[in-house]
Amino acid sequence: MFSMQRIRAEAAVLIRLSPRERQVVRLLANGLLNKQIAHHLRIAERTVKGHIEKLAAELRMNRIQLATFRRKNDGLTSFF
Repeated sequence: MFSMQRIRAEAAVLIRLSPRERQVVRLLANGLLNKQIAHHLRIAERTVKGHIEKLAAELRMNRIQLATFRRKNDGLTSFF
């Protein structure tokens, strides 16, 4: 279970995402690999990895948890 404090902290991070970070996480949540995300967005694979690492560190989640969190909060964060 998530505490309300943790949920608020995660929401604050989500609100601060750049449009590109939102795209990366959305594609990650849809099951794409870094290489596929990079190709889709026409950016370097290393850039994709950097976005994912930054977000995972801020939210204290791994890649799978980050994708799952995004999918769980899809309705809550429609801008995402």
